[in-house]
Amino acid sequence: MTPPVFSAAYSPSSDWSTATSPKTVSVTAATSNVIVVLAGTEDSSTTLGTPTDGTNTYALQQNSLVASTAAGYSWATGGPPGQLAVTTASLPAATVGTAYSAGLAATGGTGTGYTWTVSSGALPSWATLTAATGVISGTPNAAGSASFTVQVADSGGNKASKPLTLTANTASTSPVGPPGTWNLVFEDDFPGTSLNTANWTAVQGANNSGVTTQASSVSVSGGYCRLILAGMICSNNVSGFPGPSTGPALAVGDCCEASINFPGPSGDTAYNWPAWWASGANWPANGEEDIFESYNGTPSALNYHNSSGANNGPFPSGSWCNSFHTYTLVRGSSTLDCYWDGTLVRSIARNDSGGNQSLLVLIGSANTASSTAQTLIKYVRMWTPG
Repeated sequence: MTPPVFSAAYSPSSDWSTATSPKTVSVTAATSNVIVVLAGTEDSSTTLGTPTDGTNTYALQQNSLVASTAAGYSWATGGPPGQLAVTTASLPAATVGTAYSAGLAATGGTGTGYTWTVSSGALPSWATLTAATGVISGTPNAAGSASFTVQVADSGGNKASKPLTLTANTASTSPVGPPGTWNLVFEDDFPGTSLNTANWTAVQGANNSGVTTQASSVSVSGGYCRLILAGMICSNNVSGFPGPSTGPALAVGDCCEASINFPGPSGDTAYNWPAWWASGANWPANGEEDIFESYNGTPSALNYHNSSGANNGPFPSGSWCNSFHTYTLVRGSSTLDCYWDGTLVRSIARNDSGGNQSLLVLIGSANTASSTAQTLIKYVRMWTPG
């Protein structure tokens, strides 16, 4: 066994060679400590236990705290490695569309050189295990559970394993910010490797925001819909763009929401001309709600267009680029309410013909152009009032 690590804080200053007998000292040690007899014999009142290999061995303590007397010998705390064991009892659940990270833990063995692997079964397809740290991470793109066994090995070749289950749950069914009761009627978390054409069209050849859109600029991977210049997705054909007739359409009273990471050279300036909006047929009579739009790098909330013109509104300052935020619109009976990460940032009178609207996301051309900068869409959801 590995020798104990002596603690100077516990070593008595005396060498126990004086004539005074018995010479005593009280010690306190945790369950994980051992006390090592360096010389002499134990006092009859001690609870340390008799060494089994002469006077220079240790004895594991059974008590959580040990308060003892010692006579005629020195002592120290420390101890050999215990049996290697995985101490992670279970893994926290993941949420679809939300980045996940959980660390595995072990104790005992040599205490160094831990290396983690999956010894049987398999992690969910969205998750990876970092061997050196034991961290399981990733972003789930669909609900479900996976059972597997993790194994840890230490620098001495000891191994231990533990069966675990990792579950991904569907995200909350309520929009972020708007009060009231809502019924979720549409959700796309962009699983797999291709755009769901029942929900969206990757628009080809439309002239919008200073560009001609290209379907090849839209892709799906890693749980995100990815747009590069000039990618555009459209949920329904009511907007004048060729969306699927079966895709979601926003009616008066409904709420729509997206979690999006817009690209930019800084947290406050956008690349290109990104926008997330809803738009009706016969534009501009049926209205256009630009829930988020950044033209020349300046963001706006509810840059609302109708037959009487535009009603532009400021967006909160802050690092709204290069990180995910939730952008939510309630298309109420009399007002349009825009929320950013759950905070109401703009409310204006609704002034349109009341027809259904399509949901769209685009990265156009303006400001500091970048052909490789990506708009990442984590999810799009829509609710009807409960």
